[in-house]
Amino acid sequence: MKRGANLISYPSDRAIPVADALASIRNQVVIVYEYDSNDPTDRWKKYSPSLPAYANDLAEMKPGQGYWVYVSQDVTLTVTSAVPPSSLTKYYTFAGRRVALRTGFAGTGGEVYYLHSDHLGSTVKVTSDSTPYGELRYKAWGETRYTYGTTPTAYKFTGQREEATIGLYFYNAR
Repeated sequence: MKRGANLISYPSDRAIPVADALASIRNQVVIVYEYDSNDPTDRWKKYSPSLPAYANDLAEMKPGQGYWVYVSQDVTLTVTSAVPPSSLTKYYTFAGRRVALRTGFAGTGGEVYYLHSDHLGSTVKVTSDSTPYGELRYKAWGETRYTYGTTPTAYKFTGQREEATIGLYFYNAR
């Protein structure tokens, strides 16, 4: 950033407190402004490290939001995050059945698994790039009778989510 006013969008995937977001340039920041069109009483929010905390009404920097950052000299903003990336599990359905899932971290491609089901909708096989990853077989009332490998999904017998800690399936009913 150049000395004076700089219009930036904070390059992060999550909201971060202003003091933490600007930690790498803390000594050069004069003031930061944000325009909030959703607040009719105070559209311009501000943060200045030289003001007491009660005088600052800009608490955090959000991804995709624009900020005017005034600095006292030319600086380079270094963006770091102490929070690990959020994990992601996304299911893909076809004709009302789960057919695939993607796991990984937000912002990455992740791993894709294909879910093969029987006539009841139970997950019986999981493959990844046509390589068998896991296989399940069930007794008449849902108890697992055979397991091979691992299955990255909790949706098992009749396509319902298994609560592994208590050994029951969640059927959205009482």
